[in-house]
Amino acid sequence: MIKALSLGDVRAEQDQAMLNVAFYESPDYRTLIESDAKALVVGRRGTGKSALFWKLAQYYGSDDKTDVIKVAPDEHDTLALRPLADELGGSFTLIRATLRLIFRYALMMELANALSTRFKFQKSSYAGLLQEHLPEWRSKSTFFGRVRMCIQRVMAAESNPAARVGAVTEVLQISQVEEALKDALRTTNRHGIVLIDRTDEGYEPDEKGIGIVDGLAQASIDIRDRLPGVRSILFLRDNIYRAVEQRDQDFSRNLEQAVLRLHWDETALLNLAANRLRIAFHLKAEKSMRVWDSVTQGELQGDQGFQFCLRLTLYRPRDLLLLLNEAFRHAASEQRPAILPTDIDMSARSISESRLSDLVKEYSNQLPGLGRLVPLFAHRDPAISLEDASGLIEGPLAEDSYEPIVQQQFALFNDPVEAVRGLYSVGFLGVRDRTSGNYVFCHDGRKPDKDLLIGESLMVHPCYWMALNLNRSHASESEISEIYDEYDVSVASETPSQRAKSIGQLEAALREIEEGEAGWSQFEQWCLKVIRVLFAAGLRNIQLNSNGGGLQRRDVIGTNHGATPFWRRVLEEYDSRQVMFECKNFRELKREQYWQMNSYLCQDYGRIGFFITRDDDINLRNDRELGWARELKHQHGKVVVKLTADYLVRLLGKVRSPSKHDAADDALDSLLDTYVRNYYGELVIPRKKRRSQ
Repeated sequence: MIKALSLGDVRAEQDQAMLNVAFYESPDYRTLIESDAKALVVGRRGTGKSALFWKLAQYYGSDDKTDVIKVAPDEHDTLALRPLADELGGSFTLIRATLRLIFRYALMMELANALSTRFKFQKSSYAGLLQEHLPEWRSKSTFFGRVRMCIQRVMAAESNPAARVGAVTEVLQISQVEEALKDALRTTNRHGIVLIDRTDEGYEPDEKGIGIVDGLAQASIDIRDRLPGVRSILFLRDNIYRAVEQRDQDFSRNLEQAVLRLHWDETALLNLAANRLRIAFHLKAEKSMRVWDSVTQGELQGDQGFQFCLRLTLYRPRDLLLLLNEAFRHAASEQRPAILPTDIDMSARSISESRLSDLVKEYSNQLPGLGRLVPLFAHRDPAISLEDASGLIEGPLAEDSYEPIVQQQFALFNDPVEAVRGLYSVGFLGVRDRTSGNYVFCHDGRKPDKDLLIGESLMVHPCYWMALNLNRSHASESEISEIYDEYDVSVASETPSQRAKSIGQLEAALREIEEGEAGWSQFEQWCLKVIRVLFAAGLRNIQLNSNGGGLQRRDVIGTNHGATPFWRRVLEEYDSRQVMFECKNFRELKREQYWQMNSYLCQDYGRIGFFITRDDDINLRNDRELGWARELKHQHGKVVVKLTADYLVRLLGKVRSPSKHDAADDALDSLLDTYVRNYYGELVIPRKKRRSQ
């Protein structure tokens, strides 16, 4: 009976037996061991980061003069840091700055702990200082347990979050420990290597999550730069690297030359597979293609056969190993020693579904709504024109029933073509190259280097065809024979930058709108777009609506279902089901405009309305607006809130990150408190109690 043979576990942590005998020394691996120029290794899921981490630990561990420090958090380690991150102030800047110092101290203490077992350590001039720190350090059994202990020490010493950044160095004696460690390294004549992996465990793409990862990354680089003889290598998943890069631009600028982006081409993947096939089948052939041909039959043999398999992957080791393992299991079930195209087909569907699930999981934080767009391409031909793709997307983009973060992202798309471009940026769609005739796919989020034009031909990536039940009969072998992985830019970088670009365009558009009657129509359209973006979470069916006073007098109206705390407050406290924004393309409001707003606020419009003006100051003027606002409130029980276009621009800046999609709601909630407390002088029920009522 023929047994099913495995080419290894796709998880490096569970694959050490195969890695011991069949590790493929890729060009990226050789770069890391032959040069110390690379400190950050960036790659998507399944590109071999953890395998490199394991192999480098083994390589440097074999050097008698080198101590290896390995940091690889589990999910619970990272999650346990998040509540403490709140105590550090909650903001990205404070979290990163404080944890950068604490992680730096922690990594130094790990090195000191390793050095302390060496005979010459006691001869170093400052061994006593390190010995004072080590007992407490060893009182916790794990690296992250020790980090949490340090955070708690700092919090106990300084209650003010902003002041804690300065207190860290004093409480932990970081400068003294650093000098002592330098001396210990010199005295013992030893080197150190710090390897950090699994930073995606427990990671969430918010202020805390990015701050924790950035703090650890910065500490890793500090160790490398400040301690002679110590090298650090940090492994980061691509979307996390881009989230950090977007949030902390100095990080990317300072480390651009130190980044190694993992790249796999056909030759490298063939060599990786051949190494494992030799072990699994006890083969002696030296050439990788001969190894491949000895375990395949029919159309799977040769370069074309291997390329056929690769088209069902994203050119990643994990994808290939999953595909081949399943194919060999199926062949074994039919008592065949070699695999056929039918075996690949049998395993390809589950692999395709897994890849599609990975795509949505990995990039929904950068491109909210991705999971809504991808299924639109199911049950059709994989090749599609730009016009047809835009037509598929246009209807769903116009719907008004998505969760807030998706609603906001769809509002940011100027047209369906921008959404198509987003699907290109994550490697879901490829664009036909008019010179070669091949479809070019991008797996690293690279922005298209040209605008998508009418008549452009697109194709869904072959690895998703089975998951989407696409008809492959219309795509020729030559059309899909070349898939380019553009590894110079990351997949997660495009969608945040595309979002930022859309917001930047709105900000720039305001500067081009002339104040007064000449620019009235453009200002109305600008207000409509901005309101759709800022308040996508709480308002639906946002439209321009004539107020009956002529072509130049339009309101923006949105339906309020109370979907967020602020808009629920507006609905419950002011009975406003239809929310009105009056667009005033001038700076100063007049009394008659307040009374005109008063006449509109009735029935479904409730007792609150909003002006949007071109004023520089959002505050009410004491000599005019304040009196009129109080008059409406005290005589008619109605609240009129003045917003300005500049204020809305500032709110746009707050929602550049998808995780901040509700920042505008929070800002208006605070502004309404200002009206109630300061302008009207009313007692306000504490927010938590009010929202729970």
